[in-house]
Amino acid sequence: MNHDNSRDAPPTIADVARLAGVSRAVASRALSNEPRPVSSEKRERVIAAAANLGYKPNLLAQSLTTKTVNLVAVVVNHIHDLSDLDLFDRLIDQVQSIGKQVILIRIHQNRQPGRRRGQPHPRSVGSRPVRPAH
Repeated sequence: MNHDNSRDAPPTIADVARLAGVSRAVASRALSNEPRPVSSEKRERVIAAAANLGYKPNLLAQSLTTKTVNLVAVVVNHIHDLSDLDLFDRLIDQVQSIGKQVILIRIHQNRQPGRRRGQPHPRSVGSRPVRPAH
């Protein structure tokens, strides 16, 4: 298994393939939702190995192959109190139950000292500042 230095590292597709006695490509095809050519015997071995290891696919790695990103962005103005976090937890659970991941984006518009009312407020998206169009 691929757990040389860190015993807590999650299992990889290579670990699943090794346990099932197949190549990584066959393991990947067997676990794919796409109809791909894999014998039923190998598919069963791969599925059993994945279950035995507790393998969970890396959704970001999958997105490189499928060219789709299963992300849902949740944009909020601000979080009032801890009860809001309970709501987000339930929302995240529901989104993840359909195989997607959540990105939570918090946008907060506090007036900055020295900034005049009506002056454009820069927003940060990732690490790149974005200014509203005039």
